[in-house]
Amino acid sequence: MQKPFATSSLMNGIIEEVPIHQISSPSYRFHTRQSDFCDDDNIDELALSIKQNGLLNPIIVRTTTVTSTPALSEKTEFKIVTGNRRYLACKKLGLRKIVCQIVELDEKEAFEVSLVENIQRRDLDPLEEGKAFKAYVYDFGWGGLSDLSSKISKSISYISKRISLLDLPSEILDEVKKSNLSTSVAEELIYIKDKEKQLHIAQQVLGNKISVAKMRMLIKEGVDYEQHIANNNNNNTNSNKDNTDFITDANATISSSTPTNAVYIYEGDGMDYFDHSFRKDTLEEIDFKAQRAFDKTISTLKIALAKIGRIIEDVEDNWIVYETLMQHKNMINNQIDVLIKEKKKL
Repeated sequence: MQKPFATSSLMNGIIEEVPIHQISSPSYRFHTRQSDFCDDDNIDELALSIKQNGLLNPIIVRTTTVTSTPALSEKTEFKIVTGNRRYLACKKLGLRKIVCQIVELDEKEAFEVSLVENIQRRDLDPLEEGKAFKAYVYDFGWGGLSDLSSKISKSISYISKRISLLDLPSEILDEVKKSNLSTSVAEELIYIKDKEKQLHIAQQVLGNKISVAKMRMLIKEGVDYEQHIANNNNNNTNSNKDNTDFITDANATISSSTPTNAVYIYEGDGMDYFDHSFRKDTLEEIDFKAQRAFDKTISTLKIALAKIGRIIEDVEDNWIVYETLMQHKNMINNQIDVLIKEKKKL
């Protein structure tokens, strides 16, 4: 009998009630926040829902064969593929049987199904995704990045960046977990080899001392961060430039002849580059776009200011409305002044 393919939501299988004592937890736990994800309050709430409405979606389980002692006879049991929380809730209710969708999957296929479901439901945080991707590719050796990419419908770049996040200092990972530091910022930091510089830059972003846009620009331009910060603080002390390459070689030596506009992608055990000759905004182009953005915004507010002025002329007799609109007109006028000052800083 041919096994059904694992990554489809329309998997073949049999819907059957299974004795709860024959069901065991999944082999791999994706959630590092297991205590939060399956805490008592969370499970109690789900149990109450199941008690009131029934189990709306069957738990997906796969068959496993275990050898019992002392007779050394084999018996079939069921291991959860997806639905561990529903299983724990049913167990808490004291149910003797659970409605399950029984499928024939091996360890690798079960991992893929569970991973896809968690990604589709957005149950995993970026670090949990990175650990799951790393387990699939490196720990279990079930396939390369391209294989995993085709299974979960995520790009190779997405997967490699998630895995690379795990190499960041624990202090940065803690800030990502707390949502104090965005995933996109953390992904920029992986291109810096020096751990101390990674921490320093993260602290600058967290303290709003450097914008995310400026951080990305500096990484792309290869500017030394310490020199940049020293200049911003008007420090007259000449600091020695550190010519450290900010693009991580991921355990591979990249020659000096590598194109500066190369895109780095992890593949297999190392990292290679692909010279896509992609469009890279120069500092002049970025400044030009910023100037245009400010100009357009200022013009838009000035037009609004003129229109509000005409409206105010029509309601001069109603002093309450007149005063209210004048306050908003002054607020817009103040915003224009602020934008003009900010534009001069560029």
